[in-house]
Amino acid sequence: MDNKVKDIIRRYSEVYRDFESIQNSSKKLLPTGDQKTGVIAEYYAKCYIEHIYQVIAEYAKPGAFYDISYKTKKGRLIRVQVKGVSAYSKTRTIAPLNIRSKKKTGAFDELFLIDLGLDFLPIAFYINTFDQIIQQLKDTKRKRVLGSKMKDLNSQKSKGSRIYDFSNNKVLDLIQALE
Repeated sequence: MDNKVKDIIRRYSEVYRDFESIQNSSKKLLPTGDQKTGVIAEYYAKCYIEHIYQVIAEYAKPGAFYDISYKTKKGRLIRVQVKGVSAYSKTRTIAPLNIRSKKKTGAFDELFLIDLGLDFLPIAFYINTFDQIIQQLKDTKRKRVLGSKMKDLNSQKSKGSRIYDFSNNKVLDLIQALE
């Protein structure tokens, strides 16, 4: 085995193990899951919610149709689905988006789309509501959206899937929440 490859694998395993340790701790600092880009995006989303809205956000239980929930100051429960894509993604494909829950109701209230740079820090952040997305879908009875794309800030060609509103990049607010 090449020594450089061997060293990279060793370092990656150490970082992966550290992620798993924090994810499995009782403090719930990070959500569970093995897709680390998504774990990082969910963590950033939780930081944003708690900083901007001044509320406590909670990670959803595994298998839920949303990733994070929080109560507004008026007591309304908001369910957030988070999708993250890193600069390492050549296709910019977003993981499947659940639209309908098992109860055939909306699976979320807000969708956070977080674009991560090569350093896994946010470079773009968009919030869409469930209603905005439903208005853009032609088939309103769909349960999932597959193969949708994140906007690529570095390309005029890749404007992202039309069902998402990429017009208001809130990345500066997200960065502020992470400081």
